[in-house]
Amino acid sequence: MKKRVIIYGTGSWMYKRYNFLRLNYDIVCFCDRSLENEKRIHDFFGERMDIIFPEDIKSYKYDYIVVASRSYAEIRDRLIRAGIPEHKIRSGMDEQAIWNRNKCFEFGKSNPDKTFCVISRGVNSTEPGLLAWLGDVLTGIRYCEERQYIPVVDLKNYWNNYLELYQLGKINAWENYFLQVSGEHSLEEVYKSKNVVFEDYYTMRLRQPDRYPIDRVLLDKEVRQYYHNLFYKYSDLTPQIKKRLDEEYCSLWKGKEGKCVCGVIIRGTDYRKGKTFLHAIQPEIDDIIHKIEDAIREWKIDYIYVHCEEERIIEKINEAFPGRVFSMPQQRYDSWSVDCKDIVGSIRFERENDAYLRGEEYLVSTLLVARCDCLISGISGAAVGAAILGDGFANEYIFDKGVYGIEDGAVMGTASGEPIIQKTEVSS
Repeated sequence: MKKRVIIYGTGSWMYKRYNFLRLNYDIVCFCDRSLENEKRIHDFFGERMDIIFPEDIKSYKYDYIVVASRSYAEIRDRLIRAGIPEHKIRSGMDEQAIWNRNKCFEFGKSNPDKTFCVISRGVNSTEPGLLAWLGDVLTGIRYCEERQYIPVVDLKNYWNNYLELYQLGKINAWENYFLQVSGEHSLEEVYKSKNVVFEDYYTMRLRQPDRYPIDRVLLDKEVRQYYHNLFYKYSDLTPQIKKRLDEEYCSLWKGKEGKCVCGVIIRGTDYRKGKTFLHAIQPEIDDIIHKIEDAIREWKIDYIYVHCEEERIIEKINEAFPGRVFSMPQQRYDSWSVDCKDIVGSIRFERENDAYLRGEEYLVSTLLVARCDCLISGISGAAVGAAILGDGFANEYIFDKGVYGIEDGAVMGTASGEPIIQKTEVSS
């Protein structure tokens, strides 16, 4: 039986995690020092959700108060002073971590002979890009195969970069781009089943890191082939992604038939300036230009397809190789503050359905790289995605420069937590 809880907090932290809380607890009501969010909660969830003042808590029956806020210590102390027993106060961050540690839960009576494993990064993770999610999911599938679990991807009840806030709990972002990995079993069916295990990427990697070498995909072709086969065994691209890919390929490769095209993946300043902790060190633009020059001589390449989020980087490559460079028309940012240490996933564009479109553009551009004859890239999610999803390259060069550490002034995850809104034109 679900525990009856009062959720303390009605800010963005709670909104991003509400559907996860709803799945696992019987929510009695919300609590806050202000009722200003009452209408907003009603409009967002489509049902009346009462908000009470802290002094009214004693009038309600509940098992715990779950503090859905980063200000847990302050709120806990305030509730204790108001007479709430400390053992009835739980941190939302700690409570949710419990659900992601290989415990088996019963959501219903369906499928009693099967065990499902919900793959996620957990609600308290940083916000990975779409192809980092792909790596997580493949790591999870391998983990499930060894334990005879049925894997299922949940990007519906967990906040991620590829859902608008109002879509939480309504759309599984994974299924916008890839087929669900659980075959005939839908996510909705899983959450009515008798045996459901929650696992996150970090748990799987920490338990047996030597057995999940997905970070070797770019440097070990045997590992690459394994994950290529694993992906297409359990999943595939959605029809709409395949359609967009074919349309872009036919348009961009027109007139280049029979020519050698080199795909070049360049990460922008979110990597090179932010130096995100334990992420791969990226090559400088001049290093990439020199390598392209070598490839023109040695690999006899005719054209250069550039996959990059930053407009000015593409312009620089085009200046170095006029008449040879092309890229997919998409929204790109054209500037970056020197002090900015936010990951590129924090950038938003002012357009309808931006969350989905950012993922679609990123994935399709990566798939176009996968169709190139050659590859030049640093180690990144896009490069891993191109290697796994494609059929291989005649020639390739991967910059392996190690990872950013604390001594590099690296940051862990996003610095601000708020999206950066950029207005840019669609460019090619």
